[in-house]
Amino acid sequence: MSWHHRVWMYDRLNPTRGGIKPEFYDKVEDFIETISKLDVVKSEGKCRCPCVKCRCTNYKELNIIKMHLWEKGFMPNYWIWTEHGEIDDIGINQMGFNNCGEGGSGSGANVEECDMYDISWEDNSRRYHEMVFDSVGPEDPHVEAKNFFDLLEATQKPLWEGCVHSQLSIAVRMLCIKAEENQSQESFKQWATLIREIAPEGSAIPRDYYEAKKLVQNLGLKAIKIDCCSNNCMLYRKDDAALTSCKFCEAPRFKPISDGGCKSKRVPVRRMHYLPLIPRLRRLYASMSSAPHMTWHIKNQRDDGVMIHPSHGEAWKSFDRIHSDFALEPRNIRLGLCSNGFTPNIQFSKPYSCWPVIVIPYNLPPGMCMKDPYLFLTCLIPGPNNPKANIDVFLGPLIDELNELWNPGVLTYDIVEKKNFVLKAALM
Repeated sequence: MSWHHRVWMYDRLNPTRGGIKPEFYDKVEDFIETISKLDVVKSEGKCRCPCVKCRCTNYKELNIIKMHLWEKGFMPNYWIWTEHGEIDDIGINQMGFNNCGEGGSGSGANVEECDMYDISWEDNSRRYHEMVFDSVGPEDPHVEAKNFFDLLEATQKPLWEGCVHSQLSIAVRMLCIKAEENQSQESFKQWATLIREIAPEGSAIPRDYYEAKKLVQNLGLKAIKIDCCSNNCMLYRKDDAALTSCKFCEAPRFKPISDGGCKSKRVPVRRMHYLPLIPRLRRLYASMSSAPHMTWHIKNQRDDGVMIHPSHGEAWKSFDRIHSDFALEPRNIRLGLCSNGFTPNIQFSKPYSCWPVIVIPYNLPPGMCMKDPYLFLTCLIPGPNNPKANIDVFLGPLIDELNELWNPGVLTYDIVEKKNFVLKAALM
């Protein structure tokens, strides 16, 4: 049986625009339709799931198999569907083609690279990796990553059979509509109740704003609110968290309490928002949409004098020479940082500006690293005035995380390699 028509199995992700290729969606649908005719599916409604995680060891319903394949990709070397009714009549896995599509990363399978008579250095490296991987086996994710994967799998189940939305996707969609339309919590609850009445009984649609927000917050990407001095002198954090006035200019931390006010509800004069960076860098290696592309910079080096990516510049190469230990791990992340003023309410007569601080992971290909999903908002510095020279005060939480990422690093689970590793990052 020829395998060339199944190159699509390991060509899942679009390396330039990001996301899953439409052809992969269609081919997975064809695969599901094919296996739906199996006797085991007709009798039990389940069969073996060939995704990277299940590896044909777990029996799943067809809609779950479809979602697993879209999210994770096919298990390595599954050119012949032996667990789904096909017969391996030519022993293809013994003929040297087992390098293609390693890990189901979807980075693109090149048939010419799989020629058994013209094996490149990269092919030999991959074969060696597979030998080690097969002998040692995959590692379990660390506790935090495992909790995330378990939660994500639970919330990705369809609301009911045949529904295109999961519990997570409907919650995110509802919260987006609430924010865009400036709806009240009571309005949110009323139309959430209406949707629940229309949907089949037992669907996991959030009942109210609190339930939807709690579901999304459980994913771990939380914003931290930090009180700050009205004159940009300091942040009330760490050893200064209990202060009630600025230790430099003595400006009050809280607004005056009105008559009859409750002391437990004191309102700060000024507050910034900080979105932790480390959890989002970890998620880059927890998603098959980004993890296979995080080593693009090491696989696409060039010395022809043309610079299409920061990794081709002299600054990047000089950094690698100086910090050779950091450069030895290609999964370590190089970051860029930028900030600019932003006026959220231009229609108001009273001018107001805030300053978002954005961090960019440069490991990704040129077509991905500057796309919105990978522009990480970290600090949202409040206005109305430009922080100017005092911007470093507001960067304190980010600097702390960058120091931790530089040394000692953070334990991270790589979904492609199925291994835990110590992730480090540097601001270029």
